[in-house]
Amino acid sequence: MIFISYGAIKSASSFAFLLANDVAIQSEPRKEIEDLLPPKLQSIFIQEISDCIDELVETVPQDKMYVVKTHQHLDKKLYTHLRMGTVMASISYRDPYDILVSLLDAGKRERTIEDISKRREVFASVFTLDDALAKIPWILSSNRSWLDLVGILPRLIATPFEMLRNQPRSVVAGYARMMDVEVDASRIVNKFLENRELITEYNRGEPGRGHKEIQIPVDHPYRKAMDQFVNQYLNQDFMDQKNENPAH
Repeated sequence: MIFISYGAIKSASSFAFLLANDVAIQSEPRKEIEDLLPPKLQSIFIQEISDCIDELVETVPQDKMYVVKTHQHLDKKLYTHLRMGTVMASISYRDPYDILVSLLDAGKRERTIEDISKRREVFASVFTLDDALAKIPWILSSNRSWLDLVGILPRLIATPFEMLRNQPRSVVAGYARMMDVEVDASRIVNKFLENRELITEYNRGEPGRGHKEIQIPVDHPYRKAMDQFVNQYLNQDFMDQKNENPAH
C-alpha cells in the first residue's frame, strides 16, 4: 500500500514523512520494498508522483506500507486512487504567513552554501518578501487541492504544522491507525526529539511568527487569499470535523 506524504514547502513536510515512514517500516523494512521497484522509483521524494502512481500501486504489495513524499497538487489520477482506497495520504500544511518567514530564512541559509551547484534554487532565489510572496499562489492552490477532500475521501488525514510541532505523538498515532500498524508512538518521536539532526529541513520557527514580523498591505493581491486560508483551514472546527475518523 502506498502512503503519500504530501506537504507544501516549509510546512514540516520532511518531518511528517519521517514520522510516517517510521510507522510504515513496522510492517516491512523500506529496503525490502525498494528492492521490488525500478531505480527511478527508489526515492523518498517524487515530485510528479501521479506519473508513476500506477506503477507504485501495482508493484508494492497491498499488505506492506511504503511512504513517498511529494509537493504535487492532488490531480485526477491521485484522486481516483484515493477514492478507490488503493493509496492513502497525509497532508502537512502551515500558516502562509509563517511560510513566508521560513522562506526568507531558507533563502539566507541556502546562499551561504559555497558550492553554488549544491544550492537549491527554490530557496536561494528568495531575497525579498516579494520573492517569497510569489510562491504563495502555488502553495495555497496545492494545499487546497488536498485539504478540500479531507473527510470526503477515505484514508486522507490532515496534520497542520502546529500539530506536528506540538503533538507529534498524536500525529504518529493517527498515521498508525490509518495504516493499521501497532507502534510505540513515544519511541518513534523521542528518537527525533533527542537528535534534531535526524530531521531534515528542521524548522525552528514559532507558530504565529509571520503575523508578528511581516506586514502585508491590506490591498495586496495575495493578502485576502492568505487570510481566507488561515480562517478556513487553521481552526479547531476544521480539524474536529475533517479528521474525526481518518481511517475510514
